[in-house]
Amino acid sequence: MAFIGPWGQFIHIPKCAGMAMREYLSRTNRQDGYEENGMHALPNEISNAFTIIRHPADWLVSFYTYYAQNNWLWEDLPEYVDSQFSVAIGRFWPQFIDLLTSKNPGAVSNVFNYYCQPGVKVYKLEELDTHFVGIQKKHSTTDKPPMTPAQRHLICTAEFATMNKYNYA
Repeated sequence: MAFIGPWGQFIHIPKCAGMAMREYLSRTNRQDGYEENGMHALPNEISNAFTIIRHPADWLVSFYTYYAQNNWLWEDLPEYVDSQFSVAIGRFWPQFIDLLTSKNPGAVSNVFNYYCQPGVKVYKLEELDTHFVGIQKKHSTTDKPPMTPAQRHLICTAEFATMNKYNYA
């Protein structure tokens, strides 16, 4: 979604502090913005746009948790994003990671590239406080599955392009 206001366009990638950013923008500009095309869709035209990403492994565990807690239903998730995970939907966390990283490596990269189009400024969630002082991050998903070092390694290997593109070590 594009949350549009005097700040330009904020493009909301699922599970990347979108609700916290919307609240921050409304609070610091003392006015609400408006949505274009729904919560997680792209705007009709991109201009003066920015978004937030997070480490691919952290994003994946948050995405998985939210999706699984909602019985694998996510009404406003764009079909393109949803299709990236079809090989592993409905599986327990270890099988989800094994299937996703072996059958569709780069799924998170594909999602980020869908939103991080040319002209969109990208901020990393891990550095958000330095760019948006006073933003209050939320933790909407709880009871996340534990990620083993081996699983983190699998994800980071499968998401090599995003790890390099956004300088994640």
